[in-house]
Amino acid sequence: RNQYGFFDELDSCIKRQAEITAIVVGISKFSEINEVYGYHFGNRVLQLFARKIFEVTGNTGTCYRIDGTKFAIISNSFSLDEVHEKYGLNLVVFTGGEPTMLKNDLLKTIYHCNRLGILTRIVTNAHWAETYDRAREILSVLRQAGLGEVNFSMDDYHAPYVPMEYVRNAWMACKGLGFQSVVIANCHGENAVINPEYIQNFLGEKIFVRPADAPRGQKAPGEKNAEDGTLYIISEGRLQKNGR
Repeated sequence: RNQYGFFDELDSCIKRQAEITAIVVGISKFSEINEVYGYHFGNRVLQLFARKIFEVTGNTGTCYRIDGTKFAIISNSFSLDEVHEKYGLNLVVFTGGEPTMLKNDLLKTIYHCNRLGILTRIVTNAHWAETYDRAREILSVLRQAGLGEVNFSMDDYHAPYVPMEYVRNAWMACKGLGFQSVVIANCHGENAVINPEYIQNFLGEKIFVRPADAPRGQKAPGEKNAEDGTLYIISEGRLQKNGR
């Protein structure tokens, strides 16, 4: 089934409050495969990959093709442990809506992932960081549960809804807590107000900016951890706002 079937089913599950496992898998650097080996070889790789996804899914769920190189699986029988055993998860990301609204469920899942040896990351707008002390309290609890990485959304899209001072409180409160990485995710276009330079001026510090075209899964040239062992960066994405 295609992406429309995937989102229809996902919406139905949410409305029914059904417990499911949704998995998105894809082929990284697929464009390089096409460039080096040619279109026909790349197409063959996609066919074999899709067939393998269907075989692995079997009768445990439904498989969807999201786009050219991404596939999704929706299952009501997989547990996190089974998914990890079957696919060998390296990272679990808790993202939008706003994952911190899950509260104790989020903490329990982070803790469980940590026990399984899976790195965890949250992507948050920092709506909970009204003060530095409040931010430090919440981040400390998340870190104690085993959270490894934090991404803060900070751009023209989020600014009308969450004061940027909240993101600043959260950014400063992360220092020294032992996270693997603390990242400000900034999507901007040519006409954007909140870009990496604006963020650095607002926070009052020089921060490494990872370019939008930097290779995923590896550090960009010049990117290094701070003295406390954590990687603090701004990760930019080249998007232009057209509306919500």
